[in-house]
Amino acid sequence: MTLRPWHYRAVAALVVLFAVDSVAPEEASGQDRDAGQDQEGGGGQDQDDGQDGDGVPDGSRGPSGARSATADEGEPEVRRHRRRRRRRRRGRRRRRRREPGQAPVSGAAPPAGDGQAGGEAREERQRRRRRRRRRHRRRRRGSRHARESAVPAPPEVPFEGPRFEAGWRFFSMVDFHDEGAVNAIDFSIFPLRGRFRLGGSVEAGLRTSEPDPDILLRTYGSAGYQVPGRVTPFVVATLGLGTAAQKRFHITQWSVLGTLGIDAGAELRLGSAFRLSGSLGLQRALLWGVRYDSLTLRLGLGF
Repeated sequence: MTLRPWHYRAVAALVVLFAVDSVAPEEASGQDRDAGQDQEGGGGQDQDDGQDGDGVPDGSRGPSGARSATADEGEPEVRRHRRRRRRRRRGRRRRRRREPGQAPVSGAAPPAGDGQAGGEAREERQRRRRRRRRRHRRRRRGSRHARESAVPAPPEVPFEGPRFEAGWRFFSMVDFHDEGAVNAIDFSIFPLRGRFRLGGSVEAGLRTSEPDPDILLRTYGSAGYQVPGRVTPFVVATLGLGTAAQKRFHITQWSVLGTLGIDAGAELRLGSAFRLSGSLGLQRALLWGVRYDSLTLRLGLGF
């Protein structure tokens, strides 16, 4: 049998038809597999979006590179499914990020129960704010009432000098034939307190002389200024009048004694009851027409 050229053409046509029939089922199965992957993944990547490099969905091209009718029919449903999955994922992320009571994000549907939770949270914040305001008002009213009703403490009474005092005084009345040292004890009273110092004293002393000591009796007053405190400095002037008993040749003679002087010193408070005082001064005494000038030293203890 001789093969003719048309025999070869017929064989080639059969081969081409067989090849086309075998390729079509493979392409259909590939399209179904791509669509299933897109529905399971739902992502935004190229393979999930079902598009190749030029923006055409995968499997939508046939063997010749043209879009197939099957891809055009299935593409809208796949895209709608992907959009729904993406919206659901975004909604879940927003709900997780949103705190209780926060207003829902624009564009997303509010989840069930969020409105009630938000209202309760707002009410709780308002209650806390009202409680803080009430506490603040109560504190302000309490402090104002305390300031208005507080009785001021009485001022501390400063030290103003003792009412009574016993003291020892030393001075001298020296003449040309007598030694003249005088040691005297006095008792004083201070009726006034404050910065003005006023007192009265009664004094008795002995003046050394030969053969017998002289007896001096006098009363004197003091007036001056002081600064009350724990330590009270003072300056006073003294004026006194008294008598002196002198024994000469076994004869006792009485004479008038007058004194004038100034003292400066201080008093120290010991505890709450006792005071210790000390002073130095100048004094002029007149006795029998004779003038005696001397320094004086006095120490006292009062209460």
